[in-house]
Amino acid sequence: MSEITIQEYQEIKNKEIEALKFTIGAIAEIIWMEMPLKYQDNWLEKIMEQGLWKPDEDLVEGMKK
Repeated sequence: MSEITIQEYQEIKNKEIEALKFTIGAIAEIIWMEMPLKYQDNWLEKIMEQGLWKPDEDLVEGMKK
């Protein structure tokens, strides 16, 4: 496995930060425009597919009751 340089590491981190800013911006727009729940659900599904968030097991269990 090859090592990455500090510059390469910083570029990777900058891309991650920009992706997270985009993600936050998307949900902010959904909230700001008071879009229907289907848009919120769609956003949440994408976030979960990307592995950025998953519901707490207690939340999931509480929904099943």
